[in-house]
Amino acid sequence: MNNVTKGISLKCNFDGYITEILFNNISKEINEHKNQLFVDLFDSNYIRRALDFFVEIKRNSVAFSWELPLNPAINEITIFFSGVVYNEEILIIASEQKVDFSKYLKEMMIFGNEQINQIRGLEKEKYFIDNQKNRIDSYLFDKLSILNNELVDMQRELTKANNELKVLNEYKNRFIGMAAHDLRNPLHNIMMYVELFKMDYESSLNKDQIEMLDNIYYMASFMHNLVNDLLDVSNLEYGNVNLRMEKVDIEKFFFKTISFTKNIAIKKNIRVNISFNISTKEIEIDKEKINQVVTNLLTNAIKFSYPDSEINIYINEDEQNIIIAVKDNGQGIEQFEIQLLFQPFKTTSTKSTQGEKSTGLGLYISKRIIEAHKGKIWVESKKGEGATFFFTLPKRLNHIKASEKLNEANN
Repeated sequence: MNNVTKGISLKCNFDGYITEILFNNISKEINEHKNQLFVDLFDSNYIRRALDFFVEIKRNSVAFSWELPLNPAINEITIFFSGVVYNEEILIIASEQKVDFSKYLKEMMIFGNEQINQIRGLEKEKYFIDNQKNRIDSYLFDKLSILNNELVDMQRELTKANNELKVLNEYKNRFIGMAAHDLRNPLHNIMMYVELFKMDYESSLNKDQIEMLDNIYYMASFMHNLVNDLLDVSNLEYGNVNLRMEKVDIEKFFFKTISFTKNIAIKKNIRVNISFNISTKEIEIDKEKINQVVTNLLTNAIKFSYPDSEINIYINEDEQNIIIAVKDNGQGIEQFEIQLLFQPFKTTSTKSTQGEKSTGLGLYISKRIIEAHKGKIWVESKKGEGATFFFTLPKRLNHIKASEKLNEANN
């Protein structure tokens, strides 16, 4: 193969443009002349002679051993060109030595056969690789099909389990609703009888007896609140709570709501301050439900605040919402526990300052109520620096049925 004559072989169209370079072992620059004129391969002084060579091929269908120097930018050598018309194209072959045209073609064929053998070897390797790849692809496809079928089965089982869980949850909510409803009235009666008994016989009771009555009232009151919270949760999850929307005077509403908790704050000598920074006078809400939210946030602030401290309530606004903030100066909440606050039956490590109990449902209920009003609720706190609970109420609500608002909140 080392004795093969150096040269080039190429095809041209009848307009003189190189269409294909079949062989080239003279200079790599020749490969860059594809789709360019054949005469561009030559020294400028020999372009006319190159044209005559090309014309002779077209005229006689063949031309032999034309000596032409290449363009120095390609290679500073002179080579011998021969050409022939073949299949409506012009095949041109050149060699650096003047050789017999047929002999040169034979040598070119030897080189071509070696190339062909190499190509065939590469094609065999490629076929083997492609065959292996197809086997791997088939294996992976089978595995993916198995996994997909298993996933479909798991999704089917999960859907079935979710449907069963939904039914059980409905039964649970019905049971809680029935049990809580039947417990609420007896507990209310116990509280009422304790108050009446104290009013009628307090002067004849000693200190220990009065303390026992107070404990009975406190425990009955706590259970009564727990029953009310359970009923609220049951109704919220069961989707039976309707919002009774009405316009209220903002300042009057909040002053009245806050006054309900004054007695709790007075027992711990806690001052409750409220400030308004709004121009909006009225808002559309469910008074009873928002009163429940404000009371819950305020009583929580009192529970976790130290005696002789203060709680500040700020009523602000932006373009879209009324923004309410309840800020205490109590113990604060650990950052990793904040996410627990609005989940049912979840409590944090922060303890009330005088042993007050909590059901762990108030914030969850508040969140559902605020979301039903198209608002948001959140908390900002640092351990040891108190906590601030925020919630928003839209200034204007679209006229959507209350049940639809609740269903959207449930979703």
